[in-house]
This record gives sequence, structure tokens and C-alpha cells, in this order.
Amino acid sequence: MKKWILCCLVSFSGFFYVNGQEEIIDTITISMPSLRSNNLGGTTRSFNLQNAESVAHTLQNQSTVFIKNYGPGSLATSSIRGGSAGHTLVLWNGLPIQNPFLGLLDLSLLDTWAMDKMELQKGGHSAMWGSGAIGGVIDLQQKPHLKSKFQVENRLAYGSFGRWEEKLKIGIASKKFQSVSSISYLTAQNDFTYPLTNGELRTQENAMQRQLNINQDFYWLIDQKNQITGHYWRSRNNRENPPTTVQRKSEAYQFDGADRVTLHWNHYEENTTLKAKAGYYIEDLNYFDPQQGIESITHFETFLADTDYEINLGTHHDFNFGFSHFRTAVQSPANYANDATEVKSAWFGRYQYKWFQISGRQEVVNGALVPFTPSTAFAFPIGGGISSKGKISRNYRLPTLNDRFWVPGGKPDLLPEAGWSQEFTLTYKKAKDRLSLQIENTVFNRQINNWIQWTLDGPFNINQVWSRGLEFQINTNWTAEKFTQNLHAGYNYILSTSKKALQFPKINAGDQLFYTPIHQGHLQYHFQFRNIKLSYRQILVGKTSGINDHLDGYTIGDFDVSYQTGSFVLEAQLRNVWNKNYRIIERRPMPGRNFEIALSYTFTKY
Repeated sequence: MKKWILCCLVSFSGFFYVNGQEEIIDTITISMPSLRSNNLGGTTRSFNLQNAESVAHTLQNQSTVFIKNYGPGSLATSSIRGGSAGHTLVLWNGLPIQNPFLGLLDLSLLDTWAMDKMELQKGGHSAMWGSGAIGGVIDLQQKPHLKSKFQVENRLAYGSFGRWEEKLKIGIASKKFQSVSSISYLTAQNDFTYPLTNGELRTQENAMQRQLNINQDFYWLIDQKNQITGHYWRSRNNRENPPTTVQRKSEAYQFDGADRVTLHWNHYEENTTLKAKAGYYIEDLNYFDPQQGIESITHFETFLADTDYEINLGTHHDFNFGFSHFRTAVQSPANYANDATEVKSAWFGRYQYKWFQISGRQEVVNGALVPFTPSTAFAFPIGGGISSKGKISRNYRLPTLNDRFWVPGGKPDLLPEAGWSQEFTLTYKKAKDRLSLQIENTVFNRQINNWIQWTLDGPFNINQVWSRGLEFQINTNWTAEKFTQNLHAGYNYILSTSKKALQFPKINAGDQLFYTPIHQGHLQYHFQFRNIKLSYRQILVGKTSGINDHLDGYTIGDFDVSYQTGSFVLEAQLRNVWNKNYRIIERRPMPGRNFEIALSYTFTKY
């Protein structure tokens, strides 16, 4: 019955058209920036998705966000401003896609081939998006963009360690209708060789992965006031779990599967916008370890409905208010005594006057109120190319279903993690002739109470964490007659410390959190001459502490080159150029120097 409902929704979406915030279709132009998504007072970064493999790959290569990567084909999560993996909320076309079982997402499984835009908004966003938006929000968007009647994109890539990838995208467009079909397939053995501390060389085993992503998107412009969207995302991921450096053998493997479908309706009037969204997700997470006799099968389904209404009164007064409803049901016989259900409803609102903004959200979870989350922000120019902005917000994260219902140890009465955060940014911009420069400095402070920590007896609200630091970014572009250059550099100084001493895991008061580097830097240089593009990036990560071992800091470099002729693009990538031996997670090896070559082709018919 459930599969039949999903199939009907997918079929139904074939009749509909999608909308973005700013679209140009034939001669009709609709441009209405979303007040809800406006990160006034905070920092926002958009990413280049060309040749991006996943969300984790994009963040690691193009930002100073720390990615806790367990190795190729394995788990990858984010830590933004010293937060946990569950403190990053991921949106897909304006709807959250967090895993209710774990309370986080494996960012290595989020393929970006079908995405048109990826944006990172740092800072607290619980006032608009609710639980989990403590460190930041990753926003994945798909929008109608075809200017032609028919377009085909294809990319083939081959790389080290048995890596093979193929991607295909087909777009069809008319004056009021667009359809974009995407598919990507990846397989890899990940059988790289790495050194142990005693000098022994070992080849990683049981590390194969296979990933398949299928996306279907429809965009239909009914008239200048009404647009409808349909999105479907099918994801299938099979992978083996390799042994750690202190294990000789592993037979563990897992399957991650998801079918997600959403429908959107946008209605525009002269001074108002109504947006209604609905989604239905069916997901599976199955883990097997024959050596340990483990067979964990988890199935969950989520229904989402979200409506928000925007009103513009005059030149400077903008209002946004709305309602969200989520229902999740989880079946995990090996881990839960009974099926678990979570029902959330929330009311939110926002008002903006020129450079000042206030927001608030009240959520009810299974009939109980959670902390009210207000936010206030400002942004105004100082003069001489200098501008300032800042934000104060209260944020929270609900306990995951594992935290509450895992057997043994789950605690149904756990409190949400909650606390206040503040940030302030100074930005300097200057452009003259063919040269532009932007420098951005941000300081932030955040305290989270009731931090959930797992002990030998299960999870407890026993920790308090204080995160504070400095973020520095510089971006410069130089355009000449025959070439262009771009340099982007960033540095983070982050202290994220426990305010309490804990016995297990062993944490002293004032200690930096596990896997949270104090120092992190990123440098990226692009050069383009006619049809040739060159790129080099260097990543610096300071030392960190793991649960059992300390991890040395490391710096790695990557080099890319591409050449375009007509509709074809030939690319070559050399990763870890200096063949650095490093670990991001203790006892989880990372590959040395490796390569990838790719050929892309685009056919367009107007």
C-alpha cells in the first residue's frame, strides 16, 4: 500500500512544473527573493557544483567547513563552528531531509549532479527551520534553467582504486514546461595501500561501494501568478565497511536507500507570495556484520507539509509567517522495543525593516512544547566599501529517535539541546576596472546546554559546550583580455570546549571536543586562459583529539586541469599531490596520491 502511494505521487508529479525564487522562462520573468531564506546578519556561501561528487566533497574542497571523513566510500559528516554532526540541517528544495533515526545525514551519499545550486548559511537558523539548525544550513536547490528546447549532458570518469563514474542528464523545455531527468552511477573498490605506525604497508579490503541516484524534476508555469513543481529523488547505496588500522579483517556491509518525492505550489500577487510544499520520504538503513552476528534493519517514513506566506507593505516592511508539520514513523526491530513515531508541528514568523530583522518559531513535538526560538539580525553599510552585520539567536536540537528509544540505554525523557549564539561580521568590498576584492571577518560565540552525551549507561543531558572563534575569508578576481584569475583563501580559529568534566568518554573541563580542529585553513587558486582551466587548492587542518588517540595536523594539495573544445571537456585531477599520510578519524586511513580523468559532453538544440 505504501509503495503504491509513493508511485502515485511520483506519477502525479509528472503533470507539474517547478519554481525557484528567481526564474526566467521564455519572456516571463519572476523574481521574488525569499524572506524566509534570507540570512540577514549571517554569512552565506554558494558553491560551484561543476564536477562536484557529493555535498561532502564540495564542502571539503571549497570551504573551511570541517568534514569528518572516515575514508573513501565511508561516512562523512560536518562540523560547523565546533558543532556536532547533528547541528547541520540539510534542506532539499526547502524541505529538511535529516535522518530521524540518527539525527544527521551522511553527506557522502548526497550526490550533487542533479542540483542547480548549493548554498551554506552558517550560524543558528532554528527560528525558521527548527531542530538541528544550530551550526548552519546546507540548502540544495533545483530550478528551471534551460534556455533551449533540448539538452543532453554526459560525463564519464575513471580514477584510482577502481573508481568508475557515469552521469547523464536530459532536459526538455517549452515556453511553460520543463522536464529534467538525471542519473548518476558510481562504483569503486577503494583498495588503496596505506602505512601503519610500525612501517608495515597494508591494502584496504572490504571497501567496495556502489551508488545510484535517479532524479526526475518537472517545472510547469501555469501563468504569471502560479507555478507548480515536482521532484523525485531515488538513491541506492551499497557499501562494505573496511577494517580499522587495529583490525585485521572486516565483513561488515550496509545498504542506504531513499525514495523522496515533493510537490510545490507557488502563488504570486503584486505584494504577496504563498508557497505550499508537501513531501513523502521512504528510507532504509540496513547494517550487517556476519562476524559479530549483527543484523540491523531500519525502515522509516516521513510526511512533510510546509506553508509560508510573505507580505510586502511599502518599500521597507516585509512579513513572513507560516506553518510546518512533520510525521515520522520508524521500524527497527533489532534496536527498538516498539515502533517509534514522532509528530512535529511548528508556527514561525519573520519581520524585516530595511536592515533590521526579527524572527521566531514555536514547535510542538508529540504534544509537548519545545523552547521558543527567537532571532534578531541586522545588516547595514558603514561607508568606504565597509559593511557590518550581526545576529543573535536561540537554537535547539531535539534528541534523536536513537537517543530516546535505543535498546538498551535509550532515554525517552531527554531534553532538547538548546542555547544562544551570537555573531558579528565586517566586510570590505572594492572593485576597480577588472579587479575586485572582498575581505570578510566574522567572530562568533555559542553556548549549548543539555548537550546529549552517550555514556556506558546510554545518553544523558550531562554536558555544556562553549564554542567561539574567528572566521576570515578573502576573495579576489582579476580579469584580463585573454585570461581570468581567482584567489580564495580562508582561515578558522575555533575553540569548542566542554564546560564539564566527564568520566566516559574521558573529558576534562575546558577540553576541546573530539575531532574538532582549532586551526583550519583553505587556499584555492583558479586560472583560465581561453579554453584551458587550471586550479590548485591547499587544505590545512590542525591537530585534533580522538576518543582513543591524538591525530596530527595535516596539509594536502589537489591540482585540476581541463580543456574544452566545442561540446567536449577533458579533465584531469591529481589529489593529495604531495602524497601525505594522514588521518581525519582515528584508525581510519586516507588514500595517498591518486588521480581521476573525465570526459564531458553537452549537446544543445535551440
